[in-house]
Amino acid sequence: MGDKMTKIAGKGKNENFLEKYLNKLENPTDSYFVPDYPKENHEEIKTLFILESPHVDEIEGRKPLQGSAGKNVSDFFGLTKPFGEEKEFLIKHKIGIVNVSNIPLQLIDKKSDKHQVTAIELNSLRTSKNTNSTLYAFFQKKMKKYKKVDTFIICGAFAEKYFDKYILDEKKLSIIKKHYQGKIKILKVPHPSYGHYIK
Repeated sequence: MGDKMTKIAGKGKNENFLEKYLNKLENPTDSYFVPDYPKENHEEIKTLFILESPHVDEIEGRKPLQGSAGKNVSDFFGLTKPFGEEKEFLIKHKIGIVNVSNIPLQLIDKKSDKHQVTAIELNSLRTSKNTNSTLYAFFQKKMKKYKKVDTFIICGAFAEKYFDKYILDEKKLSIIKKHYQGKIKILKVPHPSYGHYIK
């Protein structure tokens, strides 16, 4: 199956364009890279939202949780602007927002031509029961910055898959222990793009 996808994306060339695309995770200046919030002072964050990846509105605004998804979260909290733009609220409540992937995992405009990766490959990454090693390593590296989080809000099945792998790492079993001791909350909720928050 993987070889078939490579041929579709690479027009027969023996190259893995999906992995090449994921290498852009290390390039914050790429036009499709949307930084997490905050960009610094991660040790101050107490509540951390974890989502899948940016989409059209996030790319345009260069912030996470924009558009309808961000508005759904803001509606839940009684806010007016998309959640990623409510900087004063985020700072006051020490909230951070992390995407497992800082680049889109769905096709955006002509991104497939630009990055030589297809909808089939991106969808295989999103629907696979297993985590992608390149993406997981990037996610794991980011998560280590958040040392004082006491509430994790995991949005959607994709984010849950990567977060579960992260906390099952032998060095992070303390998170599970603290969760059962009531010291850390782990809330697993639908992705806000589905609009279930108010319900």
